[in-house]
Amino acid sequence: MTGTRVEPHSFLEGAGLLFLSIVLVGVGLGAGWALYGRRARETDTAIDPLAAALPGAFAFLAARLKLDELYTATVGRLVAGLAVLADWCDRWIWGGLISLLAVVGKLTGKLNRAADEKALNSGFNAATAEVRALGQTYSRAQTGEAHGYLRVLAVGFVVLVVVLIAGGAR
Repeated sequence: MTGTRVEPHSFLEGAGLLFLSIVLVGVGLGAGWALYGRRARETDTAIDPLAAALPGAFAFLAARLKLDELYTATVGRLVAGLAVLADWCDRWIWGGLISLLAVVGKLTGKLNRAADEKALNSGFNAATAEVRALGQTYSRAQTGEAHGYLRVLAVGFVVLVVVLIAGGAR
């Protein structure tokens, strides 16, 4: 069986970090006992022992390490500046482009309407006027009387016979 060989390590190889963490926990417990365990506070409004011993450090911790002020001075200003920039871009760049597109759209619509009215509609209107006039003429010829239609057929037949006789039917 082939594989990666695992090298053995000494038990004390990570001992330095282990002992350092144990010492730090002990120092923290001892400092907490020294500040708060030796003498209990008589009332809930009594001054905190840390505030009495280290007023500057206590004020710094009470102000949440001044992280809110740091955030306001850095990220807050950056976000406010970006908001101003975004507002300016929205009003003058994007708004200007949209206004330009609107003007181009209106102009294109007017040109399209003019071309449609003058080129397409005028040609269509002229063609349909001729068809309409032809239809009106044809409708006047349509009386609906069968005798008139038979008369036209008889006259047409006579004309056809005359043309054939006169022209020499072959």
